[in-house]
Amino acid sequence: MKSRLTLAAGLCAAVAASAQAEVKINDYVGVEGYVAATAAVNDPEGASSTTSLFDSGAWNLDSAFVGFLGSYKDFSGKVSLFYVPAGGGADTTEILDLYVSYTVGDVTLTGGKFLSYIGYESYHPAYMSQLTWGYASGVPGYHSGVKADYAASDTLSFGVSVTDSLMPGAGATLADEGDSDWSDGLGYEFVMTYTGVENLTVFVGLTLDDDDAAVNDYGIDIWASYAVSDALTVAGEVSYYDDASTSYILFGKYDFSEKFYTVARWSFQEVDATNEYGTYLTLSPGYVINDNFTVRAEVSYADSAASPIAYKGLFYGIQGLFTF
Repeated sequence: MKSRLTLAAGLCAAVAASAQAEVKINDYVGVEGYVAATAAVNDPEGASSTTSLFDSGAWNLDSAFVGFLGSYKDFSGKVSLFYVPAGGGADTTEILDLYVSYTVGDVTLTGGKFLSYIGYESYHPAYMSQLTWGYASGVPGYHSGVKADYAASDTLSFGVSVTDSLMPGAGATLADEGDSDWSDGLGYEFVMTYTGVENLTVFVGLTLDDDDAAVNDYGIDIWASYAVSDALTVAGEVSYYDDASTSYILFGKYDFSEKFYTVARWSFQEVDATNEYGTYLTLSPGYVINDNFTVRAEVSYADSAASPIAYKGLFYGIQGLFTF
């Protein structure tokens, strides 16, 4: 089973309070990035609490990202660097994106290391409205391979990828490039996005894994986001990972003003093998200082007996997010 949630390392793609925007250096090169810094407390029931200050080792809480984008005629590409402070000499630096794309008509072909299509909640803090992830089943991170994107119309698009694996190899993280082994089977993603109804986005994704060591053969991810009004956005996700777990997310974000908003989220996961389940409740207010800087806080409560995410207790955090 794969889950994106731990209380010390949690990530929502839904209408983030501030998001990175490419800064053009010239007609061919641009740069984008962010820095996230967090003071956090994990307070499990029946055990001592732990704290972190800008060195949690969790990339959604504390990280720095810079991406360099290039384009020339029908070609484009991206290289990005990622830094996560963890303290005690355990800081990590990673190359995340490393790919080249070619666009012909309505089709874009990409090869290299890139982020998975799958999952409603974002990998990157810059596209979050809160600090932590909810539960999700079978959501990959980065992997290496090729993909093709087809814009069938202004409201309908399709994508397919073939990669070295669906999930990271043993001991790896979601930032690593799959299992880096093309000889033991491949990973596949097939996705569709529809925006033909005003203010509504619907995503359907299917993953397949024929890796020789894979226990889970396929996954399904379906999510929808709807802007009820200028102030209120609601969303929901169902994700299933074969013979592992099923997860649900309900998400709401309300903008009280142009500066102040609050997120409320409910998440639930059931583990197939044991019928154990977990719930995760989140309340996260945020304040947009300006186009480049947002401060947000979060209080979340987990009640889960479902291994490997077994946890019961509270998470508190306050984060500053600078984007460019």
